[in-house]
Amino acid sequence: MTHPPLPTDRWCEMSLSWFDPKKMDRQAAELLERLAPLYRSVSGTQGLLIESGFRLDVVTEWTGDPDQLLPIRAPQLAVWEKQSYRTLGRLFDTLKKAARKKGLKNFRVGLPMLSCGDAADAHIYDFKCPFQGRHPEMYDNRYPANLCPGNPIKQDRYPYASLPKGLPKGMSFNEMFGRQWGVFSGNFGADLLVLRDGWLTTTVYSRQGPWGLAPSKNPGDNKAWTDSIVDLYRQLKKFAPQTLIAGYSGAMSAVGELRVGGADLEAVVAAGDIDVWIDQTWAGAWQDWWTWETLGWTMQMANMLTHGIMIARGNRRRSSAPCRHFNLIETWDAWEPWDTLHQVPEKLRWGIWAFSHACVKTPEGLKVPEGTYLSWVNNRTQELWSREDVSFLTRHLNAAQESARHMEQPLGPTLVYNRPMMEWLNRKKPALNASEWIDDQAGMLMKWACPILSITDSDWLEHVPHDALIVQSPGQLPARTRSRLLARSDRGVILAGRADLMAPDLLRKMNLRKTGPLRRSGFARAYPRSEARTLAGIPEWNKLFLPDWQPCKAPSKSVLFESEYGPLMVRDQDGHLLYWQPPDWYEPGNPVMRRCQVGSLAPYVIASDFLEKSAARNGSARVVTAPHSEPVTVHLWKGRDGLHVLAGNLETGITGDARNPRQVTVILPGQECGPDAALIDLDDGRKIRPKKTGDGGFSFSLTVPPEGLRLLRLQTTKH
Repeated sequence: MTHPPLPTDRWCEMSLSWFDPKKMDRQAAELLERLAPLYRSVSGTQGLLIESGFRLDVVTEWTGDPDQLLPIRAPQLAVWEKQSYRTLGRLFDTLKKAARKKGLKNFRVGLPMLSCGDAADAHIYDFKCPFQGRHPEMYDNRYPANLCPGNPIKQDRYPYASLPKGLPKGMSFNEMFGRQWGVFSGNFGADLLVLRDGWLTTTVYSRQGPWGLAPSKNPGDNKAWTDSIVDLYRQLKKFAPQTLIAGYSGAMSAVGELRVGGADLEAVVAAGDIDVWIDQTWAGAWQDWWTWETLGWTMQMANMLTHGIMIARGNRRRSSAPCRHFNLIETWDAWEPWDTLHQVPEKLRWGIWAFSHACVKTPEGLKVPEGTYLSWVNNRTQELWSREDVSFLTRHLNAAQESARHMEQPLGPTLVYNRPMMEWLNRKKPALNASEWIDDQAGMLMKWACPILSITDSDWLEHVPHDALIVQSPGQLPARTRSRLLARSDRGVILAGRADLMAPDLLRKMNLRKTGPLRRSGFARAYPRSEARTLAGIPEWNKLFLPDWQPCKAPSKSVLFESEYGPLMVRDQDGHLLYWQPPDWYEPGNPVMRRCQVGSLAPYVIASDFLEKSAARNGSARVVTAPHSEPVTVHLWKGRDGLHVLAGNLETGITGDARNPRQVTVILPGQECGPDAALIDLDDGRKIRPKKTGDGGFSFSLTVPPEGLRLLRLQTTKH
C-alpha cells in the first residue's frame, strides 16, 4: 500500500570528502538513487547539506572569481584542495539535476558551517581558518575560538566578491557576511544555510557562554548578544531572501543558552528571519561513545521540549511564516569514529520515536517537530548508508512522524516554562542561579520512568489540558497563574526552584518558612524521610551538590528529603504539591557526568515517585517508578489508533547499565481498558495481558531488552 508523502521536511548532511570532482555525475546519480526513499516520503523541503571543511571561509574568502581555488586545508578533504569555486558550483548543479531526474520537486542544496576558527586534532580534525587570521578581533579567547558576531570588526582591504575594495570602516560583520552569502548563493545555487555549532552562543556542549559559567552582570551585555544574532539572520535574509536559513542548538540546556549564553531563541524567532531551528540531538554519540552523558538520550529529549516552547512563543509574535523545529537523527560521523546506527540501532529507533513526539501544548493545539535533519550520509571511510540503512531510517521515521502527526493527547506530567521568571532574572539579576534548569531536571527525571512528553507555557495553563505539572522556578508569576496552579494542584504539581524566589502564597500553601541566610553552593549530606525511605534502593545517606539555596523549615511529616541544613523536598498537607530544591551540576562546563556532577540520584527517584502517586490518586495512566539502580525511560500518548507505550533501555554510566534488561510496569485506569485488553508489541505482534489492580486499574508488565526499546499499542474491544 502506497501512503501519501508526509507534510514534513527532511534534510541530510554529508561531507564533500565523499565526492571526487572527476566522478561527480556518476556519484550524484548514485547518491540520489540511494536517498530517494527518504526524500520521496515527504512533501516538504528535501535538503542536502554539503560540509566543505566546516569553516565560513568558503563564503568569506571568495573574491568573485569562479576559478579561485577553494580555501580548504583539512587533510580529509585533500581531493578538493586544488579545486575551484566553479567546481563546487557544478557539484551543486549536478546534485539538483540528479534530484529532478528522481522526481524530487522540493530539493535544495547548501552548506553547514561552524562558527569556530582554527582547530587542530591529529586524530580527527585539522582546520585552518584564514578569516580568523585576518580578523582575530571577531573571536573569543577559547580554543577552538568561536565567532562573536556583535564584536566591532576592523576595516580591511580583502577583495570580497560583494565588496571588491574591502570591508569599509563602520560596516558590521553581519552585513559583510550577509552580502557575501547573497553573492555566493546567487552564483552557485546554494539555497540552504545551516549555522551550526557556536553561532547562537560561543560555547557548545556545556552550560557556558561568552562570559564563562555565568552571564554578564550587565543585563545590557546579554541583550546585545541576542540583538547581534537577530541582526545576523536579518542580514542573511536581506541579501539572500531565497535561502532557507537554519540555526542549531548547543546541545546542552536550552535554558542555559538563554540564561548563561545570552541567546534568547524566542526573540530570534520572533524577529522573523530564521526559517528553521535544528536541535542537535546527537544523544547516542555523546552517551554511548564519548560518555558525555549530560548530553545523552533523555537530556536531548528535554532540550527539544524546552526549545519547542521557546519557538512556539516566538512564532506567536511573528508576522512571517513560522520558524520550523527540526530534530536531528544521528547515524554515524564523517569525521569521528562513532556509529550509533550500527552500534545501538534500537536506541536510535527510540530517539526517532521519542524526538518525533516531543510535544508543545499551545492554546491552538499540539505542536511536534516539523522536520528532521539526518547526519551523516557518509562516514569517515567514505561509506554511504547502505540500502538497508536507508530502509531502516525511512521506515521508522515515516512511522514515527505519521504517529506524531495524529497524536491527540500526550500523557504524563507536563513541564511548565516560566518566561516571566526568565525575563526578570535576565533584566534584574542575570548572574543569579535560581535553580531554573528545568530541562536538565526533566532529563534526569525521565531516567526513572517519569513519562514527561510535553511542555507548556505558564501563561497558557488556562487554555491547555494537563494532568501533573513540573513548574520551572515559580516566581514572578501573575496572580491568575498562581491561582490556576493551586486550583489544579490535586493533579500533582512540583514547584522546582529556590524558596526565596517563589511567590509567598505558594510557600504558605506548602507550610514552608524561610530560615536564615542563603547557603552557599557546595556538597551537602541528605537523607530520605517519611515513606521516601521505603523506595527501592535509595540509600539512607546521600551526598549531593547544591547551588546557592534558601534553607527552610517545614512540618517533619511533610518532608521527603532533607539535607543537614534543611528540607529539600516537602509536600503540602494534602500531598498534592511538592516543593523541590533541585541539585545542580558541580561542573556545568563539563559534559561528563562524573559522580561528583550530581552526587546522589535519590531526588529524581523521589520526585518521580511523587508524580506516580499523584497519577494513581487521580486515576490517570501511570508508570511505576524505576528502582534507584535500574533506570528505564517510558513515554505514553494517545493517538487516533489508540494509546501507545514507548520504553527505552538507554542508560550508560553512573545512572545505570543498559546492557542488562529492564522491567517496566504500566498501569492504566479501568476506563481505558478492561480485562480483555492487551498491549500489542508493534514489532512482533506479541500480546501482554493485564492484571487487575486494587484500585480498579489494569497493570501491564513488560521487559525492555538490553540497549533496546519496546513500542506497544493498547488493543481493547473498543478498537
